[in-house]
Amino acid sequence: MFGRVRMRVMAIFNRLTHSSLYVKIAIVFVVLSFVNAERIKYFQPQTILLQPHSTQVFSVDINDSISESDLLYKVSSKDGTPIFFYREVFTPVCFDNKCRPLTINLYWNITGRYLGFELPEDEFLSKTDHEPFSVDVYEKLNQILATESTPLAEIDYNQLTVKPNSHGLEDIDAITSATPQNLAPYVIEGAAYTTFKLWHLIHGATKNQVQNFTIAEISSELIIKILESPIQADKIWALEHIDGYVDFTPNLKEKVFDLIKGEDYIVVEKALDAISENELDLYDVQQLLMKALIQENYNVKIRVIEKMENCDFLKDSVKIELVENLGSLNGQVFKKALSVLEKQELTSEMYYKIAALLESENSFISNSIKAFLKNENVKEPQILSLIKDE
Repeated sequence: MFGRVRMRVMAIFNRLTHSSLYVKIAIVFVVLSFVNAERIKYFQPQTILLQPHSTQVFSVDINDSISESDLLYKVSSKDGTPIFFYREVFTPVCFDNKCRPLTINLYWNITGRYLGFELPEDEFLSKTDHEPFSVDVYEKLNQILATESTPLAEIDYNQLTVKPNSHGLEDIDAITSATPQNLAPYVIEGAAYTTFKLWHLIHGATKNQVQNFTIAEISSELIIKILESPIQADKIWALEHIDGYVDFTPNLKEKVFDLIKGEDYIVVEKALDAISENELDLYDVQQLLMKALIQENYNVKIRVIEKMENCDFLKDSVKIELVENLGSLNGQVFKKALSVLEKQELTSEMYYKIAALLESENSFISNSIKAFLKNENVKEPQILSLIKDE
């Protein structure tokens, strides 16, 4: 209901183009005092889908533009699992020697990913001509703040607007043409400075503090919960905090290999990277890699066999399985599989099975097998006769 009322108010406000500025402001404040009985808030998907139960407050050293406000709140579930963090922001947004107060709560997921924002009761965001944000503008701001790769990361505060032209424009942030064209998609028109400040607060020092808090209490169980998030960035963060951070438990191992079967190849690669060199020596890990090599599509196979190239010692049953399935592989996967076998001690039986591929109609396979066997210390006369040069 409040959303519809607010939209009507905005429509009325925008029609009052010939009314004085003070009349406009008066109308907006009177009506919004009713409309904003419901807080304005916009959020992204939550990493941990648990119910909030308790809140802890920490005084932290956050070196940013509002460092005087150094309280960080952590919200946890009933079992103590961290769910999200937030910060109460009270800061001025200044431009053209003018300052406006910005009062807003900013939220982060435990991976440091932006979660959302919430305005206190009776608060709203507005543009420099005092036009309150519409629902569409709030939604756009929410998406801008969620975007990590943006030119806002590389520019200075003073680069947000062009200099006033000869027409004597004073309030340049309110003019459509005042924001450089290359930045227009990344800021709210008429609120470029507010957008810039919020984006840097979200993706700056507080994000690092949130991640540090999460790392301090990281566990295999928490990693598994994060990996259940539908958001790629959460999965990547969790996968990057396995090796060297937590034990590779059976449940975590199962979750990681489930991701290796997926179609998001960035996540597949990160999941494989999460398997340490020590884990590669384990029989069950080698078995799971072989299963993926046999069953998954080519894009997964190539990443799996590249991981297996780091295996110095394959278990005997895994070597046999790789040899027996060699003929089902192709292209670079086949070539890299031979590279894996080059590092292993192979039996006569294995060499005979490999030599059978010399009869392949695929010249790439037969020639590769011949070159492989020549480089091996093969002593079986029958195989030697097959690979000798004409």
